[in-house]
Amino acid sequence: MYQEKLIISGNRIELYKYEAPVKSGVKRKKKRIVKRRTQEQVIEQVKKSEESNFEMEVMRYSSLRRTRARITRLINSNEDLQTFITLTFKENITDLREANKIFKKFILRLKYSHKNLKYLAVPEFQQRGAFHYHVLVNIEYLDNSKLADIWQQGFVMINKVKHINNLGLYVSKYICKKFV
Repeated sequence: MYQEKLIISGNRIELYKYEAPVKSGVKRKKKRIVKRRTQEQVIEQVKKSEESNFEMEVMRYSSLRRTRARITRLINSNEDLQTFITLTFKENITDLREANKIFKKFILRLKYSHKNLKYLAVPEFQQRGAFHYHVLVNIEYLDNSKLADIWQQGFVMINKVKHINNLGLYVSKYICKKFV
């Protein structure tokens, strides 16, 4: 049990103090589910309840905060991620699985020319409903036309990230701007 939690991410330190002790290392018993419901049944039940709508909104916001904090910590722990890339699709790809499959192939091609590639990527919806990717990489210099040849899917924008205090927070706010 503990009442304080310390998180170190690069040169950032977070200290959390809890009023009540927090248990750690406790395994919960799996609840036995008597009747399995389909995803559609669960969604239908949730839609019927106004209270559930509020609870889902609270859970969504809480999930977004955790995701943003995780992205912030990952970036701050990897100070060599200094190049910000935006990748768009010229085709209107609205299926995340399809977009991720294409993105993974791009990463494999990029790793071919940059063996020690490290990256953090977040997909985001465009206003037209298609996906695009925000990617932070540890590559010092990237030629725009060379990267466009590797991407092969549409527009590429490269920005070198310089002199930003708490880069993780800056990038996570930029990436998560549409969810708030």
